[in-house]
Amino acid sequence: MISTSVLPYGVQLDYPADTAVADLDRDLLSALSTALRTEGIALLRGFPSDPAALVALGRRFGLPQRLLATRAELPADDPLNWAVDVVFRGDLAEADRFDFVEGAKPLELHTARATAAVQPQLFLMHMANASEPDADSPDHGQSHFARLDDALDHLVAEHGRARADEIVRVLSTSTFEPIDSCRAEPVVAAILTKKDNGRWKMRVWEGIADHAARNAPPALADAVTAFYAALNTVRCEVTLTSGDLILLDNERVAHGRRGFPAWHPGPDGDRVQSRRHIRNIKVYSEFEVVA
Repeated sequence: MISTSVLPYGVQLDYPADTAVADLDRDLLSALSTALRTEGIALLRGFPSDPAALVALGRRFGLPQRLLATRAELPADDPLNWAVDVVFRGDLAEADRFDFVEGAKPLELHTARATAAVQPQLFLMHMANASEPDADSPDHGQSHFARLDDALDHLVAEHGRARADEIVRVLSTSTFEPIDSCRAEPVVAAILTKKDNGRWKMRVWEGIADHAARNAPPALADAVTAFYAALNTVRCEVTLTSGDLILLDNERVAHGRRGFPAWHPGPDGDRVQSRRHIRNIKVYSEFEVVA
């Protein structure tokens, strides 16, 4: 079942066709949980394009995070109360989709809901429909993933042990409050925190390095700059295809993406809006199979 991964770490699994999430082989779920605990990331290919299935899989590992702002017309048990449906589709009314040009821009490395009072540990991102290739652009929304452990190792290699330890000390003992430019809620938190099991976990916001450079004391700004540069140095790039589902440890793996073309050539030579379609869900979990 486990095949050679397209990632430099983690595992790649194939979702068994025509199988409900409730009927998944426990070996597959165990392989996913093991990869999350050890490597921090796993790729499940061929996952069904169904928000209910995404929510159901999240519940096999823990408690999904309910969206802070749900549409009033949705019934309480609708899966879209938990699954974020990021739709870039030209056949939807303007009010039902994000601004298209903005949505096609690159997305900096970050951890999901980094400034929530309690950060969800498991993040699942499903490529329901990939963006179409564009011969005029190298950007097709390729996803980026960067592991905290790799970034910490790079700090030592780049700056030496003493300086790396000082960067970690500053990031784990200093806090500052994000502002609107970080696209974050005003929750004060350290970037690095030591867990009870001795491992580090991180909170990284979009725009955090620029924000720190403008608003943090010099020592903290320098530490944030060095750490964020390390994350970007060790990141890997993955081109997700339709049906690919990424599961990652949201405390140990940051994610982002390159931009993608907002338009692609249509069959008659006209311009057609991209149908890139992603759903994601956040789960409070310790990566054990719970159901």
